[in-house]
Amino acid sequence: MPVIGQQAPRAVASSAAAPGVPPFFVAAEPDNVPHQDDLVVQDTATGKITGILVPPNGTFFPSVAATSGDRTFVTAVMPHDGQPCLDQLYQFQLNSSGQPGPLVPLNVTLPGNFNENDTLAVTPDGRPIAYSTYVCGEGTSEFGVIDLTTRHVRVWSAGEGAAGFASGLTLSADGRLLAFAEQGAPRILTTDASPGPILARSRILSSPGADWVALAGDGSTFYGCTLSISRFKADSSTLTYYRQTVGSAQRQVIASWHNLNNSECMATLDPSGSYLLMQFPSISSDEQPAILDLRTGTMTSIPAPPYYGPLTVAW
Repeated sequence: MPVIGQQAPRAVASSAAAPGVPPFFVAAEPDNVPHQDDLVVQDTATGKITGILVPPNGTFFPSVAATSGDRTFVTAVMPHDGQPCLDQLYQFQLNSSGQPGPLVPLNVTLPGNFNENDTLAVTPDGRPIAYSTYVCGEGTSEFGVIDLTTRHVRVWSAGEGAAGFASGLTLSADGRLLAFAEQGAPRILTTDASPGPILARSRILSSPGADWVALAGDGSTFYGCTLSISRFKADSSTLTYYRQTVGSAQRQVIASWHNLNNSECMATLDPSGSYLLMQFPSISSDEQPAILDLRTGTMTSIPAPPYYGPLTVAW
């Protein structure tokens, strides 16, 4: 169960989102790159690094999420050895040049460790925060939603026999709906559901399944991604992103790529709901950041060096 300190704010600072593609994105870098453990800020147009945020000594950043406005972010800080099995939440802001300010503690402690990408989410107004962590010693994951305004916390467990590893954790703008993909099934949960097993409290959004899911701000639409691996050609797969109305069985394909190597579903929806920042397969096992326009299906590569991914990214 999360612990909210007396000094915790009533919301994470946020501002109105500017129109167009967010000018910066923040990535939690993996262990085998020069900025190990850091949060790296990059210019969306040029791919250049505009700032680096270094974690407290002996810790690293396992996850990061953005409020609206592309200026305020929430991040988790986790000990290198995972002990104690707890995460502390912080916020930080970017200036107009994309340089990060200092870490400011939110005085919120989460149980467990972040073992998967993009399992921290915050609403555009910075009030509810959602998470999914692996609880050490219990062999299961915990899903939770924290309302900073009311100090109310609601928690669900992965449930007996469930793998419990979520991906693409997102909240609707009002914080009333939580979407995630678990074991290849996109699921949705009302955040006022009673505590208990998450698979029993949530419902499947669509069948066939998806390997990644993101909920649009109004909660009426979601975006999904499927990865189909060829049975006839080694290292060949089809990557498809689609749009679907909640409660409908009809999928609208946004974009699809064939004969890809080492691809996987990994993307981040921007606060406006107009763009995805994709981690697109590049060379060997590397990923290339790219922007997918959800209205036109056009993909634009970000001119940054490929990296070994996937990464946890927020923008």
